[in-house]
Amino acid sequence: MIENTVKISGRLHFIEGVQEQISRMGKYVAFSVRQDTPWEDGSIRHDFLLMRAFDSDIKEWLRDKEEGTPVRIEGKIRSSAGSGEMYVQVEKIEKITIC
Repeated sequence: MIENTVKISGRLHFIEGVQEQISRMGKYVAFSVRQDTPWEDGSIRHDFLLMRAFDSDIKEWLRDKEEGTPVRIEGKIRSSAGSGEMYVQVEKIEKITIC
């Protein structure tokens, strides 16, 4: 059996445009997690990791949160059947405190 689970932390970033979409797996909310990584030259690399939330409780939780909320997400890496675009299928999300 192949393991493809991940745990990611960063800040919520809501994608512009239509956030709620439909796939073969059902309706989902698309968003991303922004990770800012400092480089040796002092610049910051901004990575936006694509997420899809299918669970109704998670979708409701997201509606109450603001852009930039620090979060930890657990889920599975998936690939879209249509575009092949990689994303994390969110199974758990929680607000965290970043020191």
